[in-house]
Amino acid sequence: MKPYNFYAGPSILDPAVIHAANRALDNTNDLSILERSHRGKEVQTLFSQTKSMLKELMQLSDDFEILFLHGGARLQNCMVPYNICTKSSANYIDTGTWSTKSFEESVLIRDSKIIASSADKHYSYIPKELNWDGQGYLHITTNNTIHGTQFHNFECTSQGVVVADMSSDILSREMNFKAFGLIYAGLQKNLGTAGGTLVIIKKELLEDLPKVPSMLNYKQHVKNDSMLNTPPVFAVLMCKLVLDWMQKEGGLTAIENRNKLKSALLYDAIDSLDAFEGFAQKEDRSLMNVTFKLNDSSREESFNLLLKQENIIGLNGHRSKGGYRASLYNQLPLTHVEHLVKVMRKFSQM
Repeated sequence: MKPYNFYAGPSILDPAVIHAANRALDNTNDLSILERSHRGKEVQTLFSQTKSMLKELMQLSDDFEILFLHGGARLQNCMVPYNICTKSSANYIDTGTWSTKSFEESVLIRDSKIIASSADKHYSYIPKELNWDGQGYLHITTNNTIHGTQFHNFECTSQGVVVADMSSDILSREMNFKAFGLIYAGLQKNLGTAGGTLVIIKKELLEDLPKVPSMLNYKQHVKNDSMLNTPPVFAVLMCKLVLDWMQKEGGLTAIENRNKLKSALLYDAIDSLDAFEGFAQKEDRSLMNVTFKLNDSSREESFNLLLKQENIIGLNGHRSKGGYRASLYNQLPLTHVEHLVKVMRKFSQM
């Protein structure tokens, strides 16, 4: 039996998606799509269909461009400050490791500042008071995988240009995606496998930037339809198959309802069992990454042994945080969470 997989990424894949991928590649009589030219009709059609599906799910108009790039979210940390041309400084909300890394890249490129931070309480909450006048652009990380917090309020999008790193919660819930100037996300958590990055940008933000290297220039990538260089074909194929799965599951409404059910079940166990304690403040808890610890750290060895016996993997917290982290990405079945909760209750009674 396959393990109960709670790794923070790459994420678990639904069996239907894996089977669809195998069928797409198992072609003994002809070339598979991975063997074809990215200038050819098959690959071009794959990219076009995937973009159309994303626009439909996110209710995006033709005012937005969609790109599939390499380099993960880490590369976007420098592409954003290179490409968003404003006279004012870049503004960042510091909610943990990944937002910090984004800011550190931006500082190397342009005038940048942190306007709000939750570092004072070990990143256990989302800052609510922002000192931002709508000038420049505002960068947020919508979900913080290490600390288990998530933005649930997006009033900040009412003014100016807001850039969002949605790597770990993209398409996990319904929201007004049109309110953002730019969205980027690695594909490996909710949209498929590692190796590709989604970038969604308002056309009005695209400018001619002759001093920016072409591979770091959004407008050049748009001009070449995500094929300025050899594109991440396999990653886009998997993204399309995941989008197919999402549509069959009922779209964003059904996905969000399931994610809320999964997280509520696990948070209820953490709050009701004396053996456990959550890291994040309740109003800012993530639907995607549930972080917690044992109230008695001397029992960690016993808990870890029980997890191994119960075929549960990927529950260890990030090395910088410790404790435990259960990642509940879109394709994780409810039955996995139910099994974990059963094991936690068993441990609490030991």
